[in-house]
Amino acid sequence: MIGSRPPRCKGICLNCGPCEAVQVPATPQGDESSNYKPMNWKCKCGKFIFNP
Repeated sequence: MIGSRPPRCKGICLNCGPCEAVQVPATPQGDESSNYKPMNWKCKCGKFIFNP
């Protein structure tokens, strides 16, 4: 299933290290009163977050 496992973040963060896979809340679309809170995988280095 797409998005169900962490991405390989090697080479994504350029010169920043270490680069690790983290889950972050997805931007809500539509009904904001819903309890459904989707998560996205991203690559993180320090305070910077990159798309895998």
